[in-house]
Amino acid sequence: MSVRVLLIEDSSADLRWVVSGLASAGADHFVVTTAAHLTAAQALAEAESFDVALVDCHFFMGDAEAFLTWRRLFMANMPVVLLVSPEEEQLVCRLLKDEPVDCLFKHETEQRLMVRTLEFVVERFHLERELSIARAHQERLATHDALTGLPNRTLFLDRLSHNLTLAERNGELLAVLFIDLDRFKTVNDALGFEAGDELLKLMSERLQAVLRQSDTASRCGGDEYCCIISGLRSRADFERVAQKVLQALSSTVELKGQPLTCMPSIGVAVYPDDGAEATTLIAHAEAAMHSAKQQGRCCYRFFNPEMDGKDSRLLGLEVDIRNALERGEFSMHYQPIISMETGHIEAVEALIRWQHPKLGMVSPMDFIYLAEASGLIFPLGEWILHTVCAQNRAWQDLGLRPVRVAVNLSTMQFGGSRSLVEIVRKALDDTGLQPRWLELEITEGATMHNPKAAIEMLAVLREMGVRVAIDDFGTGYSSLSYLQRFPVDTLKIDRSFVKDVTSNPDSAAITKTIIALAHVLGMETVAEGVEDMRQMHFLRELQCHYVQGFLYSKPLPADDMTMKLRSENAALAEFRPGKAATETSSLAVQIRSMLGKSESLPVLSGTAHKLLELSKNPDAGSNMLIEVIAEEPALAAQIIRYANAPFFGFNGSIASLEQAVMTVLGFDGAMGIALGFIAVKSVGPVNGILAADGFWWRAVAVAATAQSLARQRGVRGRVKPGLAYLSGLLHNIGSLFLASKFPNVYLQLKQSNVLAVASGSAAEVEARILGMTLTEIGRQLLQQWNLPPEIVNGVGHQDQPEEAGEFANYARLVRLARTLLDEGETDEEQLKVLASAVGLSSDAVAEVWQCIMGGRDSLESLAQQLAA
Repeated sequence: MSVRVLLIEDSSADLRWVVSGLASAGADHFVVTTAAHLTAAQALAEAESFDVALVDCHFFMGDAEAFLTWRRLFMANMPVVLLVSPEEEQLVCRLLKDEPVDCLFKHETEQRLMVRTLEFVVERFHLERELSIARAHQERLATHDALTGLPNRTLFLDRLSHNLTLAERNGELLAVLFIDLDRFKTVNDALGFEAGDELLKLMSERLQAVLRQSDTASRCGGDEYCCIISGLRSRADFERVAQKVLQALSSTVELKGQPLTCMPSIGVAVYPDDGAEATTLIAHAEAAMHSAKQQGRCCYRFFNPEMDGKDSRLLGLEVDIRNALERGEFSMHYQPIISMETGHIEAVEALIRWQHPKLGMVSPMDFIYLAEASGLIFPLGEWILHTVCAQNRAWQDLGLRPVRVAVNLSTMQFGGSRSLVEIVRKALDDTGLQPRWLELEITEGATMHNPKAAIEMLAVLREMGVRVAIDDFGTGYSSLSYLQRFPVDTLKIDRSFVKDVTSNPDSAAITKTIIALAHVLGMETVAEGVEDMRQMHFLRELQCHYVQGFLYSKPLPADDMTMKLRSENAALAEFRPGKAATETSSLAVQIRSMLGKSESLPVLSGTAHKLLELSKNPDAGSNMLIEVIAEEPALAAQIIRYANAPFFGFNGSIASLEQAVMTVLGFDGAMGIALGFIAVKSVGPVNGILAADGFWWRAVAVAATAQSLARQRGVRGRVKPGLAYLSGLLHNIGSLFLASKFPNVYLQLKQSNVLAVASGSAAEVEARILGMTLTEIGRQLLQQWNLPPEIVNGVGHQDQPEEAGEFANYARLVRLARTLLDEGETDEEQLKVLASAVGLSSDAVAEVWQCIMGGRDSLESLAQQLAA
């Protein structure tokens, strides 16, 4: 895709430097439009669309304010890069120290660096703009109910607090109405959820119509609504409002051709008589609503202190919570956080629970806000920190593999009388837990009340070694400029996005943007609320680092979490090479370590490096390739043998390397086969353990099929056949690597049929035992070898249900070839779906497969040569 550049330059020498620099770097996708002065540039920017503006610094005479104003007024829709003379460097740095701007030094910036800078600036600008759009949309979703458009509970609480402040200042009354639709469940059961949603929207419209503009109506959840009525003079006035609401909502409605009558129950709590705090008023209004239900429904009741019963249980919690900590009624549960790379538990999130002596288990949603309102959140927060640090240290003392423990912080803990830093330090000192095993989760809102103070506090915690995460990211209001300055390690993606990533394009786009932003900023990501495999595959495709949710485990008591960690440790120990009693590093750690160090990996030959250089040289020709291949006679013989395969139709007449390359395979095809042969040879000896299950035959057959499919009309031009061959040949190189480096483990997997157990897919079992899948091992190996990205993608994404990205067709071709080979009689509908994914008809695929199988003997001969 072309990149449109607006070049604002009045020096012909500087202009030629930019234009020729882009051309010399081979960046023909840049389209440059020039303007000799700012006025002309402004006119062009209004009339046309550009991706980036390059402007000479001298136009602004060293005035940073003038530049910033000009950019804001005329170039707000594109990124701007300054062209700077070397002697202007310090001046620019000094003037723009508070707002960094990308710069290129004229006649000194290397051409390829110029191209990379412009591409990065454009990509970053698009990413920030997408996130801004997604954030604006999400801000609406974060404060309003998606179905009815009414304010949600968050916005309702904010408005109620504001109205209470005004009522106190003006000496006025205020009422909270709590409304429940009594027959809503019956409507859902009888007419379906669509009818239920329609009823909720209709009731919302009626509620808004009967209230004044200054009042607030909110959907609190399910079939419940809350209203704020302010500015009235007496309880009688509020009673008239409640009566109007009751009449409006109880009027007959028609749904799916059937008339029905809602029976709303309304509870009313009045400030200041029934409470002075927002949470108290809501709880009292809810208690009054339950009393209205007991009176026969379809009525309203005002709160009075004598109201009691099971449904008003929250009224006493504010008193009980003060004594709960002393009585030891609180406990901590732990939910595993799973690494997408290893499949192991890398962290746990600590979640508080309250076992009330009379009410049973009380949800944190019901008592955390009471703890904050009563001030108990401060001693409770200290107890939580000390408890989880002690528990994590106890796990380590048991010899379990260390994991991080994540603790949620309340917004109020940032402004307490005692320093949060001192509280954290004391918990670590008292328990002996190293700071790196503690992570503090904060919300976006907690940081935005006083960003400067928050940054300073978090910086001190980071210096101590404690990790910092932003919880429920995407639902708050932090800006990108602050996010870059916050010392944050992790962004946690809110479960409201994860829940719908496979069905809601908005949720998918926001999730994708958050993960991409985290990658750019060097942060890790955790997706919350993962409940099914489709969500997991989507997140894996985006390279999300960690996941947590009911798909893996619900929150567990400390004892159950201990058993789970022990079980995982035992599973890792079972598959350690040699199972030595003194061995402390798991197989997963060994494999990751080996893949992360070039000196531990199989080494490509000098010929391979020459081939890779040729593959990146746009001027390379077939003669240069033939010269390199001829250096290895075995490689040349393999290519000649392959060119004589029956499906090419030359019937054994290809006798020379030149004929094989020039007549049959072409530059691209010969390059793919040459690289594949050397890559397979480079992994090392495998003692014949792969030969028994037809490993080499499958590798060559998949490679040949992928290459032949890539030559077909509909795919040709989008995929290079030689690289398709290479993707197919190397699709199982992870197995080859494991068999070469850890033969005992490979045989254990094979002999115990671990990859075929019913408890999960092969990829899931591999990840659990090896710390990553065989596909991932292969992908990392090829990345270390610096093979073309098409190959890395074709090998690394072959097991994904939905491939995506620039090189998706390589992975799709490998999957289609594997399916034809492994399934034999492939289901016709499945074949159509797979063929359609790469742009082929099922007839064309069947024809290619028949042709390939017609040359089976030739392919088996090639496979034997590779095995040898």
